Amino acid sequence: MARNRWLRLAGTAAALVLGVTAFAFARGDPPNTIQDDHPPPSAGLLRRLAESADAYRTGRVVYLVAQDSGYFPVLGGFASRDEALAATRNAAGGKWYVYATMTPTDYSGGTPLAQAVLPGCYKDTKTTLWVCPPKDSLRVMALDELDRIDITFVRRTGRPTTVSLDPAHAGATIYTLQDFDRFIVPYYTRVLGPAQAARMREDLLSYVRRSLDAGKAH
Repeated sequence: MARNRWLRLAGTAAALVLGVTAFAFARGDPPNTIQDDHPPPSAGLLRRLAESADAYRTGRVVYLVAQDSGYFPVLGGFASRDEALAATRNAAGGKWYVYATMTPTDYSGGTPLAQAVLPGCYKDTKTTLWVCPPKDSLRVMALDELDRIDITFVRRTGRPTTVSLDPAHAGATIYTLQDFDRFIVPYYTRVLGPAQAARMREDLLSYVRRSLDAGKAH
């Protein structure tokens, strides 16, 4: 039988009611097999599930597929248990489990506010102020309206570089190391722990150094 434990978590942007209905499903098991030998989720896994579930805010159950070890990777969210279980069968990299989650509804006229895109808003690095375009100069868009987000960087020479992002996954972009330290490091320290946050920062520094060195060589 599935094990149901409803926990109320704090510490995310919205209070999360996390239905820890842990449908444990080992890859390769028969489709209807529900394991009951999975221990209660750890605090680390609950934090990761809370952060993932908070992206939906629909008031409906979303089935998250995640692993209960390492840094608790989340494969994705699904509308039904059957879809989630099917995803576990196709996923590689160990054993995946399905967790039923629910976040408070966040709607305005039928559109989830959490799924609205705020074009042109940014945090000013030097003043630390949150800046948005004048009202009505740019329309707030629903996420499902967008095919992609293109960000173009123009060098002083005039040469452009465009990066395309999937709007279903890109919730924020960071352009400087100091903002990575201000926002990304504290976030992942809380969600994944200081060791993983430090590893992410060192990986970023290595990438920046290689990229700058390659630029000097040309």
